[in-house]
Amino acid sequence: MKSPKAGLRTKADEKILRETEDFYALECEQMEIPSIRLVDSCELKRCTFETESSFGAMDTFFTTCDFNNMDLSNQSFYRCVFADCRMIGIDLHESVFRDCLFQKCRMDMANLSKADLKDCAFIDCQLSQASLMELKQKSLKMENCDLSEAELSGADLRDLDVSNCRLSGVIADLNCLKGLVVSDEQALMLSGLLGIRIKE
Repeated sequence: MKSPKAGLRTKADEKILRETEDFYALECEQMEIPSIRLVDSCELKRCTFETESSFGAMDTFFTTCDFNNMDLSNQSFYRCVFADCRMIGIDLHESVFRDCLFQKCRMDMANLSKADLKDCAFIDCQLSQASLMELKQKSLKMENCDLSEAELSGADLRDLDVSNCRLSGVIADLNCLKGLVVSDEQALMLSGLLGIRIKE
C-alpha cells in the first residue's frame, strides 16, 4: 500500500470536509467523518463515521475507528488495513474485498454474507455470531479468530485453514465444510453437525 500524504487533521477542518464526497490523501485523527462516497490513499485514526455513510475505500489505513452497526454493503475495498477497529454489527454483505487486512477487530454479529474476498486476512479478530453465509473467497487467511456461533452455511471455505480459530457452536452444512482445514479436535466437533456418531 502506498503511504497517504499529509492532509487535514483537526476538527476545525470538518466544514471543508463536508463540502466533498471523496477523501483523498488525507490524515485524520479523532474526527467524525461526514457522509462520503470514497476513501482513497488516507490514514484515519480513532475516527467515527456518520451513520448514513456508505462508502468504498482503497489504499487506506483505518486504525481504532468506529464502524459499529454501519451499512457498508455492496461496496468495494482494495488494499485496505483495518486495525483494532470496532465493527460490531457492521453490514458488509455482497461487498468486495481485495488484498485487505483485518487485525484485532471486533466484528461480532458482522454480516459478511455473500461477500467476495480475495487475498485477504483476518488476524486476532472477534467474529462471534457473524454471518458468513454464501461467502466467496480465494486465498483467505484466518489466524486466531473467534468464530463462535458464526453462520457458515453455503460459504465457499475450500483450503481455508481455521485450525487455530475458535469454532464452538458454528452453524454449518456439508458443502461449506468441504475442503476446510481444521484440527483433530475441531473435526470431532464438526462431525456432530453432520449427524456423525463416533464410537469409542
